[in-house]
Amino acid sequence: MEKEYVEGEPQRYQIGNRVFILEPYYNKKGESMEDILLKLVMADIEQKLWNDNHKE
Repeated sequence: MEKEYVEGEPQRYQIGNRVFILEPYYNKKGESMEDILLKLVMADIEQKLWNDNHKE
């Protein structure tokens, strides 16, 4: 059963084996949660690719 969205409460997102917990302290006029989550995912992917390409 999926938890109902409650405004102002931390939200939990799971992508594969990764779990992201987002707390609502971002400026409402700033980036959307989707944009912030996408940046976090892309940073994780870039780090993994960098590590894979720089193995000894």
